[in-house]
Amino acid sequence: MEMIQPIVALMMMSLARGFTPLFPEAWTGPVAVAAYLAMGWFVTRRSADAAARAADAGDAWRGGGHGALHLAAWGMVVFGSGWLGLIWELTAATPGLAHLLAFTPYVAHRVARCLGQWPLEARNANRSWSRRDYVVFHVRVLMLAVVPILIAQTLLELLQTAPGISMFVASYETLVVPVASAGVLAMVFTCAPLLIRWILGARPLEAGPLRARLEAYGTRTGFRPNDILVWRTGNAITNALYIGIVPGLRYVVVTDALISRFQPAQVEAVYAHEAGHGVRRHTLLFMLLAISLVFGAHSTSLVLGEWLGPILSSLDPEVAAYTGLALTIGVYVSLLALFFLVGMGWLSRRFETEADLHAVRTMDDPAPFVSALEAIGLHMGALKAGKGGMRHFGIGTRIGLVNRYTCETEFRVSFDRLLRRCRWGIALLLVLSTIPVMVAAPEALVMGGFDMRLGRAREAEEGGHRGEAASLYGGLSASLRASEAEHPEYSSALRLREVAVLASLADVHLKEGRYGDARAVLAMMDDRVQSGDTFGLFNTTNLEVILGAIDGEEVLSSARSLIVRLDELMERYGWNASIDQTYSDLFLVLRAGGAADRPPGRPLRYSPIARLLLAFDEGLVDAAREDMDQSVYRRKLVERAKPALLNKLR
Repeated sequence: MEMIQPIVALMMMSLARGFTPLFPEAWTGPVAVAAYLAMGWFVTRRSADAAARAADAGDAWRGGGHGALHLAAWGMVVFGSGWLGLIWELTAATPGLAHLLAFTPYVAHRVARCLGQWPLEARNANRSWSRRDYVVFHVRVLMLAVVPILIAQTLLELLQTAPGISMFVASYETLVVPVASAGVLAMVFTCAPLLIRWILGARPLEAGPLRARLEAYGTRTGFRPNDILVWRTGNAITNALYIGIVPGLRYVVVTDALISRFQPAQVEAVYAHEAGHGVRRHTLLFMLLAISLVFGAHSTSLVLGEWLGPILSSLDPEVAAYTGLALTIGVYVSLLALFFLVGMGWLSRRFETEADLHAVRTMDDPAPFVSALEAIGLHMGALKAGKGGMRHFGIGTRIGLVNRYTCETEFRVSFDRLLRRCRWGIALLLVLSTIPVMVAAPEALVMGGFDMRLGRAREAEEGGHRGEAASLYGGLSASLRASEAEHPEYSSALRLREVAVLASLADVHLKEGRYGDARAVLAMMDDRVQSGDTFGLFNTTNLEVILGAIDGEEVLSSARSLIVRLDELMERYGWNASIDQTYSDLFLVLRAGGAADRPPGRPLRYSPIARLLLAFDEGLVDAAREDMDQSVYRRKLVERAKPALLNKLR
């Protein structure tokens, strides 16, 4: 559980980014963190003192580590305070840095718990470490769990934000995100041996009789990792592990307690067990299972979006938002639970048994393996047959399974068949999880190409190259219309894109004062917009209202209706710069028509000329002049609303 809890905490932090905290003020973050750290030390010290008193009295201590309580306290930091918002603001959401700093309180909390636990740990005569070594050991175990995930998150965020790549990722998101996630996951699994070696501070096993014995086993059986490493745990852990998938990056790690407390033959038996993990490619199978769940998460999101999208769109905006978020969290939590309960639980226990059987089959004398299991059980206090863990059967059960496999032909045949089915099951799950993504791929490729072209056109417009932008928008509109004939199955999506492109083209014409061209685009939008296209219908009506106001037509009632619809859009999708500027333009339309309605939206976010029309401010004059030069249609609206203001600005 010591490695699972940090992973859960990291997931809680990632999920909390989608919530508004109970107390979002920035100052609540440091206060919550300070309380969290104090709680970690206090609760652990109280528990350690109680355990020490029980030991002095000769009683068994039945208290726990309060894992759920510590996770709940972490939940209050990330869900209840402004900690995450503060960190994201300070780091400007820099990929990797924001997550690292935001997770620092959890690491500090773990250190506080170690310091609280130390007086009890120092009483253990079997340990051979200082307080510093004890703290460093637990921080390393924590890093072992979270560093690979943080690296994966950072790489994915870099893909989504890096100049020149982010547009590609955004355009082909349906395909790129799952494929990139799977690729990053595979890369982390592949490079994990180097990472784990560095985190654990493992060093090569010194030359000597023990190393010679283990290498002789490898020569005899054909198992040859790149190195045999020793993990210094202060004699706290009696264990070994195999890490690696590809040749050149495969290691067996043994702990100091295993070497110091076990006979060489027993160490060889444990080594043979780890060899079984390597030979039977268990790490590779776990990686494929994890990739299956990554694709499964994206595929489930695609399917749910297809099925539930129309239902959510009919709900109250706030209800729809929270329902969608709850469904997303439910999908990811369910898949994570599936990975831990089935993958790291049920499947892992069978793989451990398979590694046990490999050790028995490949050793000259299987007796040391059984004695090694018994010694591990005595050291860990888990010799009882039913006393197992999440990833291992109990020691007694493991010995019993080895005996059954050796002596009972029927059990041996059924167990081998079960493991074959597990391998085929993982392969089948990988295939099934990719089917929805593959089904969506043709449309995603078609739409992604158009979205890339749209992104380039918008970059040209934002860079001040409006002539180039207008040409790109026009060419893209023609391409979308031609593609509709080639791909009638995507007709609805293509028309949605085309109307959005035409709206951007019309906006360029308005800014340049080419009102005739804008009216021609409006006619095309009227022809192409669909009844269910919320944004397309709004943009079409908005363009019609602005052009009508410029011509001096009566459009006040239409403008007021648009403001109501814009309020609804804002409630559903939240504030952004585009909505602010649309409110600003509708305010200019109202004033151009002689109306004195209360300014809609957020007046402080209006364009400079609209803010100047609302209340003259000498400090806005230069910005207002530039605004009218950049957006000629606003000059025309202000001329109709308040000619005297234009004379003052000349």
